[in-house]
Amino acid sequence: AYNATPLDVTPLAPAGGWSATDLARGAARAAAVALAPYDRVLLLDADVVPLRDATELFSALDRDDSSNGRSPAAVLWPGPRQRTRAGPLWAVFGLNARTCCLPELETDAAAALVDKRRAAVAVALAASLAADAAEFYLSHTNDLLYWALRATSTPFHQPLGFPDLVGVLVNAFHTMGGAPLPPDGGGSLPRGSRFCGVARVLRAPGINGGTGGAPVLLHATGLKHTFHLESPALAVGMAYAGPTSSDAGAGRVAGVGVTVTPTLFKMAQCAELTAVTGLDVRVWDWEQENPGNSDAYRVAHGVGFASDQEYKSPAGRAADLAGQRAKWQTYLAQVEDYDAKLHGGGIGGNSNGSAPPTTTRGVVMTGGKDSINNAVMAALFLREVGCRLPITFAHMRAQVTDVMLDKLRAFNITPFDISAAVQPFDWTEREIILGGPKATAIL
Repeated sequence: AYNATPLDVTPLAPAGGWSATDLARGAARAAAVALAPYDRVLLLDADVVPLRDATELFSALDRDDSSNGRSPAAVLWPGPRQRTRAGPLWAVFGLNARTCCLPELETDAAAALVDKRRAAVAVALAASLAADAAEFYLSHTNDLLYWALRATSTPFHQPLGFPDLVGVLVNAFHTMGGAPLPPDGGGSLPRGSRFCGVARVLRAPGINGGTGGAPVLLHATGLKHTFHLESPALAVGMAYAGPTSSDAGAGRVAGVGVTVTPTLFKMAQCAELTAVTGLDVRVWDWEQENPGNSDAYRVAHGVGFASDQEYKSPAGRAADLAGQRAKWQTYLAQVEDYDAKLHGGGIGGNSNGSAPPTTTRGVVMTGGKDSINNAVMAALFLREVGCRLPITFAHMRAQVTDVMLDKLRAFNITPFDISAAVQPFDWTEREIILGGPKATAIL
């Protein structure tokens, strides 16, 4: 429905298929690249948030990298961890774990740019390694393509620089995010505020040893688990800066990395950069530099996480539309019926069709069994503040019990059964929860 073509990678799965653990580690990534019907592939994790047209990234495969005089057959991005020096892969590939290799940061598996015409052997090796990642002490398959490119002497490029983070500031008054930066930006965290990073920044490749250009992708590592409508989501950035930033870019500063702060304003993953000697941590206004990111994510989240039942065939959507039109016609009929009773003597009027002599007023609440106690509380508050208007609770009879109705009456709330009126609508449970019967209750 959204012009994304499914691709079955089963043909490259090992005998017996991948385990759930293998899949969680990303074992199918290399198979996806190998089987994709494109010569050049931009591999993206599903939790990537594109910030610019990804088409421009492919030009990086045509630029010479002065470090080896050849254009790269693949572009990788740095991740948040230093590459482990343990494990047998170093010896297997004849590499010295102490002196090889820059960059020392693991790759971020959220994205990879691959020219399969030049990296076909490396891709095949990565797919093979994925089936035995545990044997090679690879806790995650982030580095699979890196190792395969190394082993096959395939030229590749990975921008230097520790990845920036994007998230929100929280404090005692902004527990859901949205705490402000100082008016001048400041570059440092305001007193009493905490940073909650929920996404990593992937920048345009800076070939010839550069640290990378403009942000092009966000890896929503924590955001996909923790997003809520009350948070600005992508408001503040955090990055390393300082006199030893080049060393940080190469991953050589001891202790460089992220810490994870658990359960910060009920969010499961809030990363922040670890301060190290000679390397400053600075923050800046991400939202000002990238206006609309949070709003765009909010809209896309609403579409992507809507009920799967809403995404049907064109015929199914047409049937849904016809059903909505039928409900609209039913509403119009109820309005006409109400109007006829109002001016025909049925509702406070008289038989000659003139308007009712007085205007009646009242409070109407509506809901099911889960709303009874709240309705009683609302009624108590209304009486406490001096309201003496009549109170009616509109309900569908099948959703409430006699005991519940008696409780309403005990607090001078009049139950009103609207079952017959809403029956033509054939409300689904979801439509009822969203308040479908409310308009009928008012009528």
